[in-house]
Amino acid sequence: MLFPFLLRFLVASSLILQVLGQNSILTFNWKFRTDFVSTSLPRCFNFDIVVFPNPANATAGNYSGTPPYYMLAFPEGGQPITSPIGNDNNTLSWTPEHPIGTQLILTVMDSLGNTGGTGGAVYQVVENPDNSNCSPPPATQGFKISSNITQDGKATLETCQPWRLNIDGGIPPYTVVLDAKNAPVITNVTIPPSDNALVFIDRADPGTVLFAGVVDSLGRWANGTQFVSTTGSTNITCPGAITKSGTQADFNQQEARQNAARNSAKRRTSIIVGVVVSLVLFFLIVGGVGTWLYMRRKKAQESDTEDNQDVFPRQFVEAGSSGRVLSINNFMSSSTTASPSPSKAGFSPDPYRLPYVIEPYTESLSAGSNGTGTGSAQSPDASSNLRSRPSFANFPASSVRRSKGQEAAQDALSESNPTTVTRSSGPSGSTWPVRSGSLQANGVTGDQDEVIIQHTDGGQVPVVRELPPPYIAPPDRITSTDEPDRRT
Repeated sequence: MLFPFLLRFLVASSLILQVLGQNSILTFNWKFRTDFVSTSLPRCFNFDIVVFPNPANATAGNYSGTPPYYMLAFPEGGQPITSPIGNDNNTLSWTPEHPIGTQLILTVMDSLGNTGGTGGAVYQVVENPDNSNCSPPPATQGFKISSNITQDGKATLETCQPWRLNIDGGIPPYTVVLDAKNAPVITNVTIPPSDNALVFIDRADPGTVLFAGVVDSLGRWANGTQFVSTTGSTNITCPGAITKSGTQADFNQQEARQNAARNSAKRRTSIIVGVVVSLVLFFLIVGGVGTWLYMRRKKAQESDTEDNQDVFPRQFVEAGSSGRVLSINNFMSSSTTASPSPSKAGFSPDPYRLPYVIEPYTESLSAGSNGTGTGSAQSPDASSNLRSRPSFANFPASSVRRSKGQEAAQDALSESNPTTVTRSSGPSGSTWPVRSGSLQANGVTGDQDEVIIQHTDGGQVPVVRELPPPYIAPPDRITSTDEPDRRT
């Protein structure tokens, strides 16, 4: 009868200590009397306990708690056990009764609910060969606690992360007791009778182990004590996050909506990322194709420009005063005796005519076989026409360029065959005396090569044919018949 009474008293003390998440007050410390340093606890072994004032609590003075004292053992995945350890500080003792292999943390509390803190370690129950005659109290059937974090020993809880604890069975109202390794206090949260779940915001120091147990209104502990390892930041302010209780159905609906919102956000993000990536790839492809087509077209244009260059020769034409473009073919088809204009007279391609006659004059060979002839006086019109040089466009393209050999042969001709030069069309038809003769040297037949007689004693040499430069001989080559021949 005493043990159930003490257990209910402990639960009542827990309800008074911390309500709705407030921490209990650390007013004293405890330890094993023999300064036991091992984390292995032999099962059914009697350990002496001693309590002493907390040096960090200056306001408490020499306060070492108010007897009687209790030991709270929180096992991983098991049922917590509250064991009375005595009233006298000199005779306090505790015996581990949990199954072998159980890992747990220990906390000492006084009758007022003040805590002496945990032992600073996670202990493990091991086999005791000397004594095994002890058994734990019977487990409460149909009363358990679970959480949203898998209990595989590797579960972690981030700072300010919500930890959902579900309670099944028992008799409400419930009190959730949270303890941590090296924690100076125990957190107790009492939830309303209509609620069977608690969402706890982790504010424990990172790097520790956090335990959660539940006690119902009859002072019974639920099975399946939850434990997680804490990680994250040391900033435990967690603005906007609060610990709250509710029903499991409400939390399930909230989590379903949150999961749907997260999934929708993920889908939207995936769609946005997909669209952006697709657009980027599309523009890259279009840009690449456009660049390739542009370069190809540019190269084709450059190639066409090089291939389509106008490299064919064309005749030089000169527009008249009326804007009509004259063709050199007009001069080729013009008659030597009836030119349309004095400035457009054509030359005859006869190789036996003298090259001294220039446009606008035409040659007229005399019929005398002995080469004797007379020349008319020079008229003023003829003198002016003689001094005016025609343009290159007036030079006939059909004229045959005579070789230097022909010119040399003509220079060697005697003055016995005079020729008169008459204007093709002139008012007075005046003539100019010029020399003429056969271009064939003496003693050379038509079937033989042409020769040039340089001197009377120079002998015969083959004629060297060259193209003359594209200009008309200057007028000063035409001399009067009265002038003596100055050629050698």
